[in-house]
Amino acid sequence: MKKNEIYVEDDMKLLRNILVGMLVLAFLGVAIYLGLKQGRPEQKPETSVTEEVAGLKLKKASLYQFEDLNYRFVIADIEVDHADTLQAKDLITSEGISLGKLEKYKNTFIAKDYDWNKIGLKEIQQSHLLRLFIPVLDSKLTKITLTSEKYKDLSLNIDLNIKVITDNKEFATTAKVAPTPTPETAVTPTDNTNYAIFELPNTALAQQIDGSEVGYSLPSHARVFAVRLKEANSKKIISAVLNVPTGERVNAEDASVYSVRYANLINQSVADNPNAVLLFIVLDQDRTIEMGNCSLTITYDSGESVEMNGEEVTQ
Repeated sequence: MKKNEIYVEDDMKLLRNILVGMLVLAFLGVAIYLGLKQGRPEQKPETSVTEEVAGLKLKKASLYQFEDLNYRFVIADIEVDHADTLQAKDLITSEGISLGKLEKYKNTFIAKDYDWNKIGLKEIQQSHLLRLFIPVLDSKLTKITLTSEKYKDLSLNIDLNIKVITDNKEFATTAKVAPTPTPETAVTPTDNTNYAIFELPNTALAQQIDGSEVGYSLPSHARVFAVRLKEANSKKIISAVLNVPTGERVNAEDASVYSVRYANLINQSVADNPNAVLLFIVLDQDRTIEMGNCSLTITYDSGESVEMNGEEVTQ
C-alpha cells in the first residue's frame, strides 16, 4: 500500500470518529435538557388579584312617624358584602347616633307602650343580613347615611322621601289604646269659651301629596297648635287665622296637612267632623308663647268672619 493511501484512510477514520462524537454529545445535550425541563415545576401565568371592597346594600326600608314619639325612625333590612365581622353596633348615622347605643330611644319606645321585640332586630350571619332600627331626629332630613369606623370606606344612604307609616298598631302592646278624643275628653272647651287649644309634637304632622302620605318636615323651633271648636254648626270653614300675643297672624294649614291623630277641619264643618281640628305652625324659638293668650278668626264659606276666644287645655 502506498504511503499516501495510508494517510487518507487515517484521515477518514479520524473524521468519522469526530462525527460520531459530535452526534453522541448532541444526543446527551438533548437528553439532559429534556430531563431538566421535566423536573422543573410548571410556572403558571400571573393573575391579577382584585381586592374585595366592603359594602352595604339596602334591601328594604320603612319610615315611621308616631305622634307620641319625639323622633322618626327607619326599620331597614340591609345586606353586608365583604365585611364578615360587621355588626349593627359598628354603624353610625349621619346625625352621630351609634346603632350600638340605642338605649335612650328604646326606653322612650317602650314607655309609650310599644313592643320593642316586634321590630325584629336581627343579625343573620350565614347570609350576613342586618335588620336595623335607625332613629331620625331632624324632621327636615330627606336622607340618612350610615357609616362605620371599623370599615372606613363603608357608606349607605337611605332616602327619607318615602311613604310615612303613621299607624302605630304594628308595634302597639295590648295595653296600648290609641286615644280618640271625644267631646267629653280634656280637650273639650268649657262653656264660656269658643274653642280649646292644645299643642302637638312637631313630628305629628303628615301631608297628602298626589295621593301619597309623606312626612311634614318642620324646623326644631316650630310648635304645632291644634284648635277644636266648640259649636257644632254646619257652616263650612274655609280659612282660619291664629292671632298670637307677639302680634303675628298665623294662617291655618291647608286641608292637605293633618295630624296623625286628628283630621284637618279646613273645608269641613264641625257638625260633619266634630273631632277635626285647625292646625297652626307657630315659630317660637324660646317657647314663650302662651296658647291661652291667643285669639282665633275663622272664615266660613258664606263669607262670614268670626273672632273667638278660647282656653288652653291638656291633650
